[in-house]
Amino acid sequence: MRHMTRTDCKWLLLLSFFVSMSITSNLQADEETLLLRYPTWEGGQIAFVYAGNIYVVPEAGGTARRLTSGAGNEWLPRFSPDGKWIAFTADYDGNPDVYVMPSKGGEPQRLTWHPGQDLIVDWSPDSREVLFRSSRESVSRSY
Repeated sequence: MRHMTRTDCKWLLLLSFFVSMSITSNLQADEETLLLRYPTWEGGQIAFVYAGNIYVVPEAGGTARRLTSGAGNEWLPRFSPDGKWIAFTADYDGNPDVYVMPSKGGEPQRLTWHPGQDLIVDWSPDSREVLFRSSRESVSRSY
């Protein structure tokens, strides 16, 4: 798994600014760009969340393409190491669960049905398993 360096972080911030400018130019004059959140990249692509939907843009820059448009909000997108899939957390049914979809777009497939929060963490190095955190096997009590 590749970890971000300080230079990578600066590059992502700069790129997110240009993506923001690209999105803003496609909005109506009375709309404003909301916060771009949860950036992740792999294989020359950057995914991020804007206004509750997942977008993908080439690492070299360009126009961002919306991948999701579900009734709920999506967050924490993570590319698989091979770049073919994006796993993310979404609250389509009023509860945060883990979903996966092709990185080129398509129908999200639900992976979890736990009544508590299931939050995406990452992928296994071979892109075959999605890692997520959940309280399904343990209980945390706050007193």
